[in-house]
Amino acid sequence: MRQNPIMEILLKENGQTMTLAGENCQVTMTPCSGTVKSEFFTGVVEPCSSATQLVDAARVHRISARIMMTGKDLGGNAVHVYAEINGGQDQPGEPAVFRTVPVFYTDSLVLTPYLHCNQFFGEVTVEKDGLRVVLYEVRHGTTI
Repeated sequence: MRQNPIMEILLKENGQTMTLAGENCQVTMTPCSGTVKSEFFTGVVEPCSSATQLVDAARVHRISARIMMTGKDLGGNAVHVYAEINGGQDQPGEPAVFRTVPVFYTDSLVLTPYLHCNQFFGEVTVEKDGLRVVLYEVRHGTTI
């Protein structure tokens, strides 16, 4: 069953990427900026954000992103939303779609009950211009 996304984040590289290439792994850290949109929050990804991709000895790809966003909540308030997104791919080899679990923090009084009390999952796809992060709600708990 395909659910409707609750948020879409587009990440683009905005600085020097660093790579560690070891015998059993490769780690690439990329500073990011971008945009975010949803029904309850629209804004920008701050340039302090980053995405890290790791490929281990078994060729399993993992992703970890720390994303600070600034924008407006559905009440029109200027707020911040922080997302910590971790996950990996279903099959070893070339990455196609990363399955992720995001955790949110916000200073928005309107969004706090929803983002802090519900469970979410996501899909991250690598595109030629950056990363597309699409997030979904696991179940309905607290609504906005």
